[in-house]
Amino acid sequence: MTVNGQKYHVKSENNSTSIVVNGENYEIDIKDGFEEGSVSSSVSSKGASSGVEIKAGLPGSIFKVLVNVGDKVTEGQVVVIIEAMKMEIEVTAPNAGVVSAVKVKQGDTIVNGQVLVTL
Repeated sequence: MTVNGQKYHVKSENNSTSIVVNGENYEIDIKDGFEEGSVSSSVSSKGASSGVEIKAGLPGSIFKVLVNVGDKVTEGQVVVIIEAMKMEIEVTAPNAGVVSAVKVKQGDTIVNGQVLVTL
C-alpha cells in the first residue's frame, strides 16, 4: 500500500479489524462509504503512544531539535527545524500530544519521508 508517497507492507486476514503494517500491529475502524478526496477511517497503534509519526517533507539536514521524549506539544508547535537549500524549514506537530520518540539529532542528514518524531 502507498500512503502519501510512502510505501507500506500491509497484512490483514479474514477481514479483521487488526492489520500489520511494516511489522507493527494496528487496530482499525472502517466505516462504509467515503467522501471524494478523503477516506473515513481511524487508526490507532496498540501502544502507550498515539503513534503519530512526524515525517520530513523534504531531504536535508537537521538544524535543530526542539523537543525531547516526554515533552507535551500543542498542535502547530515547531518540533524540528530542517536545513535544506540554504533555508530553515520548521516542522510542526499535526496535533497535540506527548513526544514518545525523537528519531533524529542535530546534524543528521535526512531523506524525504523519514520519521523525525513520534507522538
